[in-house]
Amino acid sequence: MSDRFYGAVRFPAWATKFLPKDAEDCCLELEPGSKVSCFEEEEARNGKPWLVAELDRLGIPYDLESSEYFEYKAEKTYFRFRAGGKSEDLVVTDGDELVEAKDIISMIDKGNNLAAIRRWCQDRLDQIAPLTPPLEEITEADYLEWVTNKAHVWQNNLQRLVNGEKVNYLYEPAEAPILSDDGAAHQYNGKAGLCFFREIPFGRLVRAEALDEADHVFQSAQFMLLERRQVCAFLDLDDALANDSDMFALAEAIKGRLDSLVGGAI
Repeated sequence: MSDRFYGAVRFPAWATKFLPKDAEDCCLELEPGSKVSCFEEEEARNGKPWLVAELDRLGIPYDLESSEYFEYKAEKTYFRFRAGGKSEDLVVTDGDELVEAKDIISMIDKGNNLAAIRRWCQDRLDQIAPLTPPLEEITEADYLEWVTNKAHVWQNNLQRLVNGEKVNYLYEPAEAPILSDDGAAHQYNGKAGLCFFREIPFGRLVRAEALDEADHVFQSAQFMLLERRQVCAFLDLDDALANDSDMFALAEAIKGRLDSLVGGAI
């Protein structure tokens, strides 16, 4: 049985200018009377169109919807950026809004009145309500402000890490991460450093020779392939500091090499 089935993603129309050139060749549709673009894929892997990876990388807000397919239930995914360079996502599976009769009976048996049962039901609905604000209300200026704030958070937390302070999270400068822990502080082979990730598009092959070449160019970093079609670069902070490297410039250069490995901008 295939793991490819229908998926559609909606995102603000202004975001098209930030997408890679490959997106210009796909059929993006502007919803009638709306400021929202839509991209559909009939055979998207796990119901997630390939364009979603680019939206995740850039931190562009979106609503994703996939259809029911054999054992796969229909899903809706909402992604929004938040204050302080953070982001939030919510996945709602078809049927999450249903309440089992035994739960209601249990509440009645415990002496809950109708008002209490109603509050409980409303709380469940609130937990799966679509994230706000609606896509139509999110402006390009809001997005650019978030990107700027994210860069400041990354710079401040990196400096704290360099100073020996404990940092719970660390963001990449100037862009949102592909994965939630991209640019985060990691321990690898007993060394403290930063990890950056990129998702490898289907049809793209990253050869071992290319990783070896990247390792040679960036002496303080190690490039490696991960499961689930990802490539990672680990930046050894101690080694980079010992070589008096410009940490911010080095991180940007490493990300640029990762982009080139997966076929993005060089």
